[in-house]
Amino acid sequence: MADHFFAWSLTTVDESLRYHCRRELTAWGKESPEEFLKLLELTYPADDPQMGEELVRVASGVACLLRPEDTGSLTTLARWALTEIFDDGKIQEVQNIVIRHMGRIIVERAFYHGLLEEADLESARPPYPTADALLELDREAASAANETFGPIFMDLGWYVLKTGYEGLLGG
Repeated sequence: MADHFFAWSLTTVDESLRYHCRRELTAWGKESPEEFLKLLELTYPADDPQMGEELVRVASGVACLLRPEDTGSLTTLARWALTEIFDDGKIQEVQNIVIRHMGRIIVERAFYHGLLEEADLESARPPYPTADALLELDREAASAANETFGPIFMDLGWYVLKTGYEGLLGG
């Protein structure tokens, strides 16, 4: 039950608590990889982006700490990553670069130990398929005459956003 507490504690804004929970979950996952996978399957789909990112970070740590003779656990973890992150249709939804990179680490580790095929590895390597959906243009922000963009102001608004969009929309 403590594993669930640690997993949900990954949603906190307290970085030191998240660090502690990641460390504990990684150590536990190394010792109990099958139980860790059950926790991953239960909590990753929770639709909490921060927790999802943190869990995949932990999963990559577990994958790197598993001994070469733990082939079943590493294979299962890599298959999870291939299904939940790199599967057709899912990779377009996963825009988080940390999740993509950590998932790739898991798959690369399994491939290194001869547990996956080259085709599996290729699906975890960029370039990834892109989604057809584009972000909607905020016309009010695009035509704003002032130098603030909602909560973004001062240096970030003046030097990053404004400079980055000058000339793009005829301004």
